Amino acid sequence: MDNQEVIGVQRDQVADVWQHVAPMLARALEKNGDRVTLKCIREALDKEEMQLFIVVAQGRLLAACVTDLFTYPNGEKSLHIAFLAGSRMAKWLQFIRGLEGWAIEKGCVELCFEGRAGWERATRDPETKTPRYEEIGRMFSRRLIPPREMPNG
Repeated sequence: MDNQEVIGVQRDQVADVWQHVAPMLARALEKNGDRVTLKCIREALDKEEMQLFIVVAQGRLLAACVTDLFTYPNGEKSLHIAFLAGSRMAKWLQFIRGLEGWAIEKGCVELCFEGRAGWERATRDPETKTPRYEEIGRMFSRRLIPPREMPNG
């Protein structure tokens, strides 16, 4: 397996990697309608409202992940994977375990994400093949008002 490095990109480093991660993140945005644009993500990263993690192997970007921290009304914190995209998923998917450790350091009691049905299979424990994440629901959406014109930049 490639020697991989998971890097938490600091706010002052976002500009340095943005040209590389933006096309990758654009793929993750394809099915979200106009709710979030690359510009929105960049602004949230610059304000430290979201966090950017990248997976690199042998100088090559394999994955980009955008997260946000959420506090429930009961005070419990959750790390939410908002957007995740990459190539050669089998090579980097285990990095989510590293995110779990970072989430615990930040006081989170859970890590959550939305995804297609295939994610349940992809995130199973590689040795026992048991699910590591519980499916607690699926998101459904119906547009009630026509989308506004928003640049994707």
